[in-house]
Amino acid sequence: MSSGCLWDGTFSPGEFQVAALNLIDKWAMCCSTLQPWSWEPCPKLPWGASHDAKGYLSLEDVPVQISKEQHCLAEGENELEEGNGPTDPATLVQSIDNEPHLYTFHIVYNSSYRVPVLLFRGHSIDGKPLEWEDIEKDFSSYTHQLLKESKWTFLTQEEHPYLNQPWYSLHPCGTSEWMGFLFSCKRSSNSSARLFEQILAQSEKSPEQERDNGKIFQLVENTTMGVNNFSRSTIEASTYCNTLRRDIVNQYLISWLSAVGQVVGLRIPFEMAKFCS
Repeated sequence: MSSGCLWDGTFSPGEFQVAALNLIDKWAMCCSTLQPWSWEPCPKLPWGASHDAKGYLSLEDVPVQISKEQHCLAEGENELEEGNGPTDPATLVQSIDNEPHLYTFHIVYNSSYRVPVLLFRGHSIDGKPLEWEDIEKDFSSYTHQLLKESKWTFLTQEEHPYLNQPWYSLHPCGTSEWMGFLFSCKRSSNSSARLFEQILAQSEKSPEQERDNGKIFQLVENTTMGVNNFSRSTIEASTYCNTLRRDIVNQYLISWLSAVGQVVGLRIPFEMAKFCS
């Protein structure tokens, strides 16, 4: 983290593991009735080589109900194109509701972008892998609109970095930029954080400007925002930046997943929002 505790939206493999374990813990606390996330160790590489990250997150067999509106619309369009009359929607929805698709989600660390990547694939109840056309039908109208309009979001198919199988993924090219923006907004809305960063900016001045620092530390002594008991000797730039970094790491995957999960129908329970404040 650079001067002034600025952050570029990336994190290290070790921080990814810390964030992953925190997500597992918080998910279990808030979502005991849902499928749990698990930490999967990376397979060993030949010749003693190792991956940058020691593992990845896995969420197995999550049922994703096909959107009734989307499916009926798609089926109706197909029948009209084929010249057939529309199928009874009640019959159609009943058959679909009895057979939800199951999805597996993995969160892996991308060493090139230094950010997480969401991988996913789906299959039917009988284990048959879903084709892209089937997956598209599972997407909500929100997803279709987002994929069409957002410059941050587009889907690709690539080889799983550890399993050597084709998986779909949300490309990570814009992740660091919008995550950095997200957490900068959080800091700017926090009065104490703004005060501390003002202190840090003052502390980095030259010796000739040292006399001006008294004003900002006097502000600390007089403030009523819960930091008036901090003295000049206890406010250290490194301590604050380390604390800020730790908070960002702990919140990173939860905040990130609350955004990218919606794209593929994986919604974060509302109760987890309290861990992102």
